[in-house]
Amino acid sequence: MICYRGGARKRGRTPRYELAQGIVGAARVKKKQREELIQKRAEELARSGQHEDWTSIEITLRHEGLREARQLLDSSFYRHELNEVSDSARQQHKKFG
Repeated sequence: MICYRGGARKRGRTPRYELAQGIVGAARVKKKQREELIQKRAEELARSGQHEDWTSIEITLRHEGLREARQLLDSSFYRHELNEVSDSARQQHKKFG
């Protein structure tokens, strides 16, 4: 049920409920884009060969201003994947470095 305060619909203005829905929708998109950015950056850092494991990647992300990194990397599967990519990249750098 939409509550129209102050006769918003009568005066041709958008009801507050609809405005709030638009703001929440935009925040969700922004959050999703930020999560994708964090995942992409974490994978880039892992492939760089400069990190021992997921913890140093998380610290780097947080220093870059991506505070949500802690929550996004809170998956043992994802952490394991980052560790494997980091190990592989470090071995490649040692081999060809």
